Amino acid sequence: MREDLRKYLVEKLGSWNDPEELFDNLRDLKPVWEGDRDQHRWRIEKSVVVQVGDRFVGFKSAETTGDNSIWDGGFTFSENDVWECEPKQSTVTIYVEKKGEMANA
Repeated sequence: MREDLRKYLVEKLGSWNDPEELFDNLRDLKPVWEGDRDQHRWRIEKSVVVQVGDRFVGFKSAETTGDNSIWDGGFTFSENDVWECEPKQSTVTIYVEKKGEMANA
């Protein structure tokens, strides 16, 4: 994590004693974007972006696929798993079934 981002997060979220505490602080915030899912046996890792003040912060997150915690399932987290983001608009085209009289002609 860049030092300026670290200082900003300490100002907005308070200090943390270890990376897991930082992870919990970020995970408590409402995600504005989730993506890049990576399936593992005991967990699904994903990228998450949250808004902290007027900045967007991305971090590596996970959800469990069973009864164990993500930590028991082998998830690791460090300050290097946190980065600053900026929004960028993208156009996505999807295809849906045609409706109406000409659809099956």
